[in-house]
Amino acid sequence: MNKYLLLVLVLIFSTDLTAQIKFGYVDYVAVLESNSEVAQLNERLEKYAEALRNEADSLDNLFRSVVQEMQGMDVQSMNPNGPERAKYEKLNVRLMILEENSETQKRELEQRYQQRRSQLLDPFFKKVSRAMDEIALENGVQVILDPTSAPEKIKKALESESVIDLTNQLTQRLLEY
Repeated sequence: MNKYLLLVLVLIFSTDLTAQIKFGYVDYVAVLESNSEVAQLNERLEKYAEALRNEADSLDNLFRSVVQEMQGMDVQSMNPNGPERAKYEKLNVRLMILEENSETQKRELEQRYQQRRSQLLDPFFKKVSRAMDEIALENGVQVILDPTSAPEKIKKALESESVIDLTNQLTQRLLEY
């Protein structure tokens, strides 16, 4: 896929198509780093992640407490029908249930995090998309590239005078929204 993209871009930049197609690029990392709304959203997301980590830690602590209680028992010297053995067996069953539930709970916590991340960031990224559409239209740009994810050869092509850096325009437009 990357080789195909590189070939297409090399062909585009090496032919007369550059006169017909206008290229632009946006350094999205720079845009995101300079945006205060993103910083606030990331702060809220980090607080939520911390709450989820605390929830996961409490599950881990419960698991460790059961293991610790079992480690203090001498299974070999227990009467097979005595109360100590029955307690050990109950703890062993509880440990297996906790282990099963722990993995399920951790997956659920990860899903909750991803859902919250989407809830917080998707509206912002829709604004970015809308702003980029407007900026591209205003500048007559048909193709917008992201130099942070481009191979080195494409990055060098982006330094051409025929390619417009739209990073500052996007940063400013997002401040207006």
